[in-house]
Amino acid sequence: MSEYKSDIPDITQIGDEGIRYRGTMMDDLIGPFGFARSLGLLITGKRPSETQARMIDALLVSAADHGEKAPSACITISAASARASLGASVAAGLLAVGDVHGGAARQCAAMLLEAGKEKDLRELLRRRLESEKRIPGFGHRIYREKDPRATLLLQLAAELGLAGRCCGLLQEVERLLPELVGKTLVLNIDGAHGAILADLGWEPSMCEALFIVARSAGLCAHALEDFSSRRPLQFISELQGGR
Repeated sequence: MSEYKSDIPDITQIGDEGIRYRGTMMDDLIGPFGFARSLGLLITGKRPSETQARMIDALLVSAADHGEKAPSACITISAASARASLGASVAAGLLAVGDVHGGAARQCAAMLLEAGKEKDLRELLRRRLESEKRIPGFGHRIYREKDPRATLLLQLAAELGLAGRCCGLLQEVERLLPELVGKTLVLNIDGAHGAILADLGWEPSMCEALFIVARSAGLCAHALEDFSSRRPLQFISELQGGR
């Protein structure tokens, strides 16, 4: 057997026998293992079960796109409108991902993991609100009564037997928030992502990694559509009201 070496230990090994991701041969990954399961393996270093892979796949699909008005999409299309390359356009959009856009699942997972160590969830939420911190995973600019994506994901997690303590805490936060903020805040997709991935054993930063992978597909689609269906700078003109 040849010795496998990697510039980044434990992630990819390349040798005479082929390529391994986290010790698993590419022959086993292509086909039966699938993309969602391979992604979980690469990011976490652990082999997801087939059931977990179904959940990861659903999370990827749900986060792939949310329209032209999402910050990363708007920036990607603007770059494409100026006829930057596909890679540059998508990279420009991904630069918008952070605490405000794309980071709420990470923040929600961290909050729920912290809540799991405390005795009083109401007190934790009260402290966050008093320090003017948002409660990640709640509220949405479009969905006022229910985020259908969050509902479907949490239902699937329950059906697959993957909903654990963090999903339970998320629902408890949903119950407590109207009392603490004086209004109902819809449980959104970021809350579902954060809770489910935390229950899968993913670290909070890994939640943002999944969002980046998923949203890259949507950004590619937006850039390619602009290249094929709009004149150069047409989208920019539309943003400026036709000026």
